[in-house]
Amino acid sequence: MAKVAETSPPPAMNFNIPVKVTMLVQVIVCFGIIASTVSITRSVVQSNVAKLNANLGHLHRPSGQVKSNPASAPNSTAVISNSTLTANATVPSHTEELDYTKLHGYIISNKERRYNSSKVVLDKLGLVSHQHVPLSYKSDAIRKAMEDFHVGNQRYLTDRYKKVFSNRMAFAHLFQDFFDDPKAAPASWRFFFEDDVALHPSLTKALAQKVLARGLEVAAGDGILYLGICGPNRCEKKTVVLSSPVEAMRCAGACTHAFGLTKWKTGGLLAYMDKLKTPNNVNVSVMYFDQLLRTYGEQVHRIWVLGSNLKSPQMNNHYGLVYQDRTNYPSVIMSKEPKQ
Repeated sequence: MAKVAETSPPPAMNFNIPVKVTMLVQVIVCFGIIASTVSITRSVVQSNVAKLNANLGHLHRPSGQVKSNPASAPNSTAVISNSTLTANATVPSHTEELDYTKLHGYIISNKERRYNSSKVVLDKLGLVSHQHVPLSYKSDAIRKAMEDFHVGNQRYLTDRYKKVFSNRMAFAHLFQDFFDDPKAAPASWRFFFEDDVALHPSLTKALAQKVLARGLEVAAGDGILYLGICGPNRCEKKTVVLSSPVEAMRCAGACTHAFGLTKWKTGGLLAYMDKLKTPNNVNVSVMYFDQLLRTYGEQVHRIWVLGSNLKSPQMNNHYGLVYQDRTNYPSVIMSKEPKQ
């Protein structure tokens, strides 16, 4: 038999280089996916911000001037004056020199006596007071805003509805101010008042502040709360004891004489204000800010009422830590304005 020559086995294939190449390709693909995801996410965020800004465009602050007490004052008061409006003036933010370690409350008022009375209430609650002077219902700015709002309809240009609209715009301006404040944390709270408020007589200063502090914890997830409410309805059965004997409950209802918002909630509420489906005469209903908030509580979610078991000493079906003192400070919307 012929002898078959022995041959050496073929050299083993070296997979080191292909493996490294494969890993490199995988890394490149992975980075590509991440970069693409970041790009898409950024586009979505920018799109959402653009949509939100578009929704808020009609709520920019009016022109005016700011007067403020020295920053060294413990409860310095920032005041927007609309009596000296100019075409090119802009309103600096209320929040330029705020102490962010404290809670702040804004009182909508153009009368010093009413403002000073309401300020006493905020002092007892532990809030730093600020006065926001609304646009005069007699101003051209209110008339023009109402004409735009009602698409030229002259029917609602009465003194009563002008006052209502001035009140609505004042709240919108304060919300926009809060939303635009770059130093305010998203979860920070700010409070808003009309100038006819009084603290419930059963509350001491210490108890009021203790209840408020606990209420902020309870309502943190909602980002909104009432310090006082009129005509509570559709209330949830669950109650929370804030500090005995004061309770809290989620309800819908009217009146916006005292309430609080977080910054993150403020942006959503602004964007939602003109999208609420109000019953009956929509042209009238949406001008009343308290009716907007009532509808929000009915259509979106119930709102925590701090002091839901504290009945107003003056009016039936009014509850909360803070009530409307209509005995000393009657409504200026429903009747002729009283003298200061």
